Amino acid sequence: MTAKNILFLRVDDRIQQAALGNFLSGKLARLGRVYNISCDDVTGAEKLPADKYIYMFSEPIHRMKLQAKQGTAIDAALLDALADDEPIILKMIERAHFRHGRYRFHDIRNHLYYTHLAYWLEFLTANEIEQVIFGNVPHDGYDYLIYALAKHLNLEIDMFYNLQVRDSYMHTHRVEELFSPIATALESVEDEVGLENLSERMKTEFSSRTGMEAPLYMKPKVRHGRMVDAVLNGFRKHIVKTERRKMIHDEILEPAAKCVSQVDLNQKFIYFGLHVQPELTTNALGGRYVNQFLAIQLIARCLPDDVMLYVKEHPNMLKTRDPSGRFREFYSMITDLKNVKLVSTEINTFDLINRSLAVATITGTLGWEAAFLGKPALIFGNAFFKFFPSVFAIYTVDDMKTALQRIFNWDMSAEDCRKHALRYLKAIEEVSVDGLINHSYVPLSAHEDESWHAHRFEEVLNGVVFPDSHSGSADRIADVS
Repeated sequence: MTAKNILFLRVDDRIQQAALGNFLSGKLARLGRVYNISCDDVTGAEKLPADKYIYMFSEPIHRMKLQAKQGTAIDAALLDALADDEPIILKMIERAHFRHGRYRFHDIRNHLYYTHLAYWLEFLTANEIEQVIFGNVPHDGYDYLIYALAKHLNLEIDMFYNLQVRDSYMHTHRVEELFSPIATALESVEDEVGLENLSERMKTEFSSRTGMEAPLYMKPKVRHGRMVDAVLNGFRKHIVKTERRKMIHDEILEPAAKCVSQVDLNQKFIYFGLHVQPELTTNALGGRYVNQFLAIQLIARCLPDDVMLYVKEHPNMLKTRDPSGRFREFYSMITDLKNVKLVSTEINTFDLINRSLAVATITGTLGWEAAFLGKPALIFGNAFFKFFPSVFAIYTVDDMKTALQRIFNWDMSAEDCRKHALRYLKAIEEVSVDGLINHSYVPLSAHEDESWHAHRFEEVLNGVVFPDSHSGSADRIADVS
């Protein structure tokens, strides 16, 4: 049997890079050619033979500009075959070229899509790639396009996703099937699961979620020291007036500040937490609701007169994010809707959750936090907690009306909520890998040594690449723990 050629794509985190380096140093002889597109090379790359291992720096690929010289000819049949993925990719292209306003023009983004399509079709076929392994769910544009082509060409596909759950990540072959194993596991989990029946990682998760602990991603990141960071941020904000910062000020900061209202938390309301954009949680996991205004408008149009919708901007969107998904009219369009108010980012999230009738999010962990606190949640995308009994997945107007009827007559007790949470954690425990592929979560891990997580991921890679091997086969990845 001919050794297969593999493309590793965006295996970017240093845990993953260490794991991939160790894996290739021991197993490269059993493979054909290995291509690695990443932001940094793997550990020990200098020892790998150049005729077998090819590293490609991802940054210039990510920001590839319009060209006509390279690539295979594309036709209408191929475009039709990828039609469902095309709008997702076109939206992601903004992520690569946010500094250049021209790339917001539809025609230019279309041509950039064709550039990438021609280039990657030739790359995959000319290099006889048989398997594509993504370090994360593709969401940068060109990587999602490669994913779409890999599906079209019937290549082997594997990808990983670090859950916002202690020491847990998922493995899947398709974006849309990312969380399906959780639903399957729930069918076999016993009705009564005690805290003592959970692993230590899930016990810790249960304790932190019921204790209203602020998520790691919301805590301030200290890069150079608090005082130095404050000085640098002030310098960037008030002195260095780049085009990007001007856009952030004009398209987000100023219009958002004008639209914020005082709100009454004693009023009946649903709380909608906006996502940072661009980000995987909305594109691609949000589907059509990558446009968050559509979700807000849908809720507002279905609410009775005596219920408000309070919308809170994500605090990180008001700092240094790229203004994708926002524009000057965005906030006024929200507040023009009946019974909708934009609230200050200074209001505590847990106060809003606890005082609300329900929360709403595209796929954010706001819904996961609410589930542990006994609050129903409306979600509009592919979230890992979407099978939770208090979570309502919304796709249509009828879905919304049905969910609101349930919410207005909510009767799930705190004890029922606790039982559901324990069962859900047990299901995640059974189908996820015990470990991390994102080093930023290590401070919350039971294993603070990154090499422990790298070793785990190396075992998983072995099972993905060599599914017939005795240990860690692709069907037994979750059993690595």
